[in-house]
Amino acid sequence: MRGALSIDLSPVAVVPGPPPGERPMCAPTRPAAERRRYRRLELSVPMVFTLRTRTGAVVSRAGITRNVSPGGIYFQTSAMQDLQPQQEVTINIVVPRRGNPSEATISLSGTARVLRAERLECQANSHAPDGEVWGVAAQFTGRPRVDLSTIDDLFGAA
Repeated sequence: MRGALSIDLSPVAVVPGPPPGERPMCAPTRPAAERRRYRRLELSVPMVFTLRTRTGAVVSRAGITRNVSPGGIYFQTSAMQDLQPQQEVTINIVVPRRGNPSEATISLSGTARVLRAERLECQANSHAPDGEVWGVAAQFTGRPRVDLSTIDDLFGAA
């Protein structure tokens, strides 16, 4: 994907994650081999990934991060349509600092290549609309960009 992408988050349905401190309701069907070069930060926040479909359309899908590092990201999504291994996706995450949207926010964006996607076994009360949740591992193809902004930066100073 080349050029700047503008993402409208309003029509994107977000699958909510577990409350802070609780274990995720979905777990991999098999343990993953530990081959990470970077230590990962456990982070469970809504995210958007953007990809180009086989027909050439650019679409945005919702997910929930599970962990992030300088080298990659692992997230969960029920929106697996058009997502394939080795596919390039653009990742966008916005995290309010200390959970307070009136304070500074941290955003992370970058391009990543999907390494694998695995169907997860979920509890019956999973928030996924169809009950099917996938875990997706993706490797950043460059250094992800991290920005810090205040509410005034986002909406203009009063």
